[in-house]
Amino acid sequence: MTAIYSKLFNEIAIYLIFLLITIFLLATFIYVLRKKEQQTIHTLEFKAEHDSLTELPNRYYLENHFKSQTIKATSSISLLFIDLDNFKNVNDTFGHHIGDKLLIQVADRLKQQLSVKGDIIRFGGDEIRRAAG
Repeated sequence: MTAIYSKLFNEIAIYLIFLLITIFLLATFIYVLRKKEQQTIHTLEFKAEHDSLTELPNRYYLENHFKSQTIKATSSISLLFIDLDNFKNVNDTFGHHIGDKLLIQVADRLKQQLSVKGDIIRFGGDEIRRAAG
C-alpha cells in the first residue's frame, strides 16, 4: 500500500511542478503582453497629441489640456499665437523639405526661449486644403 501512495505522491508532485511551471510561464506571458500594450497605448497617445514633424504638442493636445491647465493655474495665463505669414511661399519656392526644416528650427528656437513653465504647441499648418468637387 505504501508503494501505491509513494507512486501517487510522485505523480502528483510531477503534475504539480508542471502546473507551477505552466502558471509561471502564463503569468510571464501576460505580464509581457500588458507591458507591450501599455507601451503601445503610450505611443498612440503621444502620436495623437503631438505633431509628427516637430514633436510639439498639437491642436488636439491644446483642446484636451488647456481647460484643465486654466483650472489648476495659481496665477494668470497667457496664450500667444504666432503665425508664419506666407509660409506656403517657402514650400512653393524651396520645396517641402526646406519648409519642414524651417518649421523644426522655429520650434526648437521657441522651445529654447521658453523661460517659464509652459507649452509650445503647433496649432496647424499654413496651407488651407479644400476638397475637390
